[in-house]
Amino acid sequence: MFEITYNDSDTLQNFIDADKAYHSAIYDFTFEGRFIVYHFFVKDVARYVALDSMTGYGSEITRRRKNNLFDSRSYQSMIPMVLDAIKYTGDRRYLNILDTNPQEIIETIFRVMLPEYGFAVREEQINLSKDMYLGLTTKQVAICEAEVGTGKTLAYLVAAFVAQRRYATEYGFLLPVTVSTSSIELQKMIVEKEIPQLSRALQDYGIIKHPLSAVVRKGKEHYFCKARYDDYFEKISRNEDKYSKLIEFFNDSKVASRAFDLDQWDMPAAIKGKMNVKGKCGRCAYRDECRYRSFLKAANEKGSVDFQVTNHNMFLMSIKASEDDPKIRIIQDSPYVVIDESHKLLEAAQGTFGEKFSEGLIQKYINSVKHLNASKENEKIFSGMLSTAQKNNQQLFAKLRKLLPDGAFDDEQGYNITLPDSAVTHIRKLIETIHHIETYRSPQRGAYDVDGRSIAKILSRFLRQNNKHIWLEQEDNGPLSLCCCPKNMADILEKTVWDKCRSYILTSGTMSDGTDFSFFKKENGISRLPKHLVSEKVTASPFDYANHTRLYIPSDMPAPDNSSGSYIAAVSDKILKLVDATNGHTAILFTSYKVLQAVYERTAPKLKKYDIFCMTRNKRTVISEFRKSKNGVLFASGSMWEGVDCIGDGLSSVIIVRLPFPLRSAMMEQKKEAAGDVIKFIQEYALPEMLIKLRQGAGRLIRCESDTGVISILDSRADKSGYVGKIRMALSKYPSVDSIDEIRTFMESVKGADYYA
Repeated sequence: MFEITYNDSDTLQNFIDADKAYHSAIYDFTFEGRFIVYHFFVKDVARYVALDSMTGYGSEITRRRKNNLFDSRSYQSMIPMVLDAIKYTGDRRYLNILDTNPQEIIETIFRVMLPEYGFAVREEQINLSKDMYLGLTTKQVAICEAEVGTGKTLAYLVAAFVAQRRYATEYGFLLPVTVSTSSIELQKMIVEKEIPQLSRALQDYGIIKHPLSAVVRKGKEHYFCKARYDDYFEKISRNEDKYSKLIEFFNDSKVASRAFDLDQWDMPAAIKGKMNVKGKCGRCAYRDECRYRSFLKAANEKGSVDFQVTNHNMFLMSIKASEDDPKIRIIQDSPYVVIDESHKLLEAAQGTFGEKFSEGLIQKYINSVKHLNASKENEKIFSGMLSTAQKNNQQLFAKLRKLLPDGAFDDEQGYNITLPDSAVTHIRKLIETIHHIETYRSPQRGAYDVDGRSIAKILSRFLRQNNKHIWLEQEDNGPLSLCCCPKNMADILEKTVWDKCRSYILTSGTMSDGTDFSFFKKENGISRLPKHLVSEKVTASPFDYANHTRLYIPSDMPAPDNSSGSYIAAVSDKILKLVDATNGHTAILFTSYKVLQAVYERTAPKLKKYDIFCMTRNKRTVISEFRKSKNGVLFASGSMWEGVDCIGDGLSSVIIVRLPFPLRSAMMEQKKEAAGDVIKFIQEYALPEMLIKLRQGAGRLIRCESDTGVISILDSRADKSGYVGKIRMALSKYPSVDSIDEIRTFMESVKGADYYA
């Protein structure tokens, strides 16, 4: 792009002395190393001039009032005026930027534009963005692993912008770029921070005339339904004494006339759940005036938005529903798709293409339709059908509970089952009863809480067990859920996602196992694609791991045995020594809540000088509390293994108690059976999955360039096993130490006095 410098004030003074510039000239900047831009005042008006240092001739650029002068932050916006004033006849980079080499455009954005707004020039980021651009325009699927600190978000936004605008130039219309993530935090950051910053730079340089537009695409349950609101308001109005404050709130805030995106309203989730869009809207009396329906129509207009940001489930649901009715899709089809946090895609696909039937769903359905008896003559029959449905549901889950051994949900994984004939019989009876209820009940205005036909459709999926994983889940020691997903997820992803006329960027910090992407590609159906349709790129972190980190794998740990008291004691003793060596500032990662609780109970009384935080299934908000502590000790599992940032000295030690091999689950059991023998299963499935999660856990330590600290692995298999080499390779950037004394010495060398205060 064009160069602006600020080192020619003396040169301007020479021109003033030679009477070739106005004597009251004030230097602003130099354009392209040749044209000196300055201004002078005539009364209260500043006149800006571009002086050609080669010829000595000046050209007036523009005029500004004294209270509205250009400053260094707005000089870029002067470039079009400068070009016009000097009748620029150079390479026309400014006027036709998107017709030039796209690689040069990406270079220009990162090297010239963004530094003006405080961004550092990072070679890793520039090269990553170029690779992503090539992936979008020449490949079907570009796998771009980008470790922490590489700036992958801005890299793919720039690559996608350049690819999108060249597409618009070639085909004459603009289609949005789809960005899919697994976390709400990242979606908000992209829409509210990253895209506006990029947009400002592109506007100031004149690359775009209007700001880039970006929206978050959410499920319909986030939006207001007038029909359901009216039903709910009518019900609470019948009991005005009980709901007087709520009725007053609705009237004062004018929810009925103003509400649309319910996330923007300060109401309890339970209240929003009474008035959000649910079910099918085909027979709704408000169909023609429905705000959500108008929103869907606008969402599918070409050129309506530059970036549509969503989550993996919503993105996959959009693909799944596109063949049924493309008009109701909230996510517009586009040629360019970025899947960030792509290591979570398979898990999302299992939920999207699978089913979940919760224990309380039938009761919700009964509550929703019990007042909808079509005729008083059939009141007894209708009531009997509702009781039958309730009874069958209770009997079904009573049968399922008998399949669970003690401690089935000690950890987070579901428990794999095969449905017995008696459970299948109850499912068939439930489906039959629901169909009868739907026949007897009267229509309800708008969408009702629970759709009986949808429930029957979900239940019918469990009757065909041959091609499905089936398992039970339990949320926070509460009701059970019966779950299933197809066994052939790789095949489904290949045909429904990758085998389409789209280009994909798949990016994350941990998609490989530290060696290659074979496991990731196989699990996600990408290995089935022709090789020329897949590209791979690894961008290493720019952080200084050699001087900022250490890896400790003790050689004196016993073999892992969660039921052994001596094992728990050994782990606890080592943790106490490590916490003392690092003065707290520690996160201890477990793969089992049972072991977590046992170690916590043994160590907590001896850690009283630290703030102690213990994560359980019922208390997972402790991570935010730990962030606020100065030298806390966090006992954690689950979500702490990935996607959590604790920047700064607050987290300076990560202790991994046990290598995170996959726990027992429906998918694991099927893969073990398909492998044929245990050794093959470990090499092809268990080991790669463990290495990926190990890298994720270790990645919690260093989140910015100034972070320092230690990773400890208290699993003897990391020191004595047939796969030590692969573990060392996966963590090769962390220098090793052999003792806790070395850890103490290292920490004292990288931490200041405040750390030990």
